[in-house]
Amino acid sequence: MTASCFAVLIWNHACWHRSNLLSKFCLSSEQLINFHKLFLTFSKNASAHDRQVLSSVFNITHQDSLRKYLGCPVFQGRPNTATFLDLANKTASKLQPWKMKHISKAGRVALIPANIQSMLVHTMQCFQLPSATHKQIDRISRNFFWQKSNDSNGLPMVSWDKICRPKKSGGLRLRKMEAAIVHLLVN
Repeated sequence: MTASCFAVLIWNHACWHRSNLLSKFCLSSEQLINFHKLFLTFSKNASAHDRQVLSSVFNITHQDSLRKYLGCPVFQGRPNTATFLDLANKTASKLQPWKMKHISKAGRVALIPANIQSMLVHTMQCFQLPSATHKQIDRISRNFFWQKSNDSNGLPMVSWDKICRPKKSGGLRLRKMEAAIVHLLVN
């Protein structure tokens, strides 16, 4: 028997053992694994053949990334702006249903922390967002605050830095994303 043939036998035995292990887990815990929600991910070093064999042994599809877990993106390596692009898009879509011409500035001041910043708290507790993502979400908040209608952007009358100051300092107590992260880390 050649070394490569022996390696294939060991590999097949290991795959069978893992598959059998999943079955034993289901029996002993009296829980079932939902294979429709389950998928495998592999490192970049795994060959296409190995991916196909493991997928067929476990009867589980494979994907390039884990995408999300508990609402947070799962990634390998350092997070970049593209990792959190979905978060910024979701933030922008939260504000679209509101009719701009019917909401006062005071109403917008209440909506920004309630909708945008509260939605991001969980992700910000898990990850340090890239500064480009902070700026993008700040831009979404700023545009929502100054926008006159769904069609036209309003002209800013006061700088966003002044609006984000505390009320004692003449601001509206909105937080920039970086300040919100510092607040989360301190508390």
